[in-house]
Amino acid sequence: MTTSIAGCRAFDTRMLLDRLNERSGQTLTELCACLDMARQSVSKHLAVLEAANLVTTVWRGREKLHYLNAEPINAIADRWISRYDRGRPFTPELAETIGFDGEFFARLAKEPRSKVTFDIEETDAGVKLTVVHDRLQPGGAVLQAISGGWPVVLSKLKTMLETEHAEISNSAAR
Repeated sequence: MTTSIAGCRAFDTRMLLDRLNERSGQTLTELCACLDMARQSVSKHLAVLEAANLVTTVWRGREKLHYLNAEPINAIADRWISRYDRGRPFTPELAETIGFDGEFFARLAKEPRSKVTFDIEETDAGVKLTVVHDRLQPGGAVLQAISGGWPVVLSKLKTMLETEHAEISNSAAR
């Protein structure tokens, strides 16, 4: 039997963790129902996850319920992921490079961090790109700063995709 989490097939392990994340407290039968794995394989994966403290179990009569233990995952996030956040820190130097003065930078720094998501989906006519910029304060400095930038950036992206010619310029950020 595999005794380390590294010995489990990563895809199968992720699938199990995802299923428990969707609904914790499932029996072995419930977990096996939507997985393309033999019952014995699921049992082995669960044993490894339990040994790694990622899954905890509780007996309810004759049923063994499996629960996701998020604590080790949270510890990893606290210890590692937050240290390597992909968000680019907005510093006075960056603000100056972009062309923002100190007063405008101070207004930007007071606002909460916003979030941008991109969704690309195929359509009959080609590809649809949806850009959503959340957590913006109405009338805030961030909204003011990006209002002229996003349309230009997306326009240049569209042109590049259509013509295969990239125009690189900082003018969109100003």
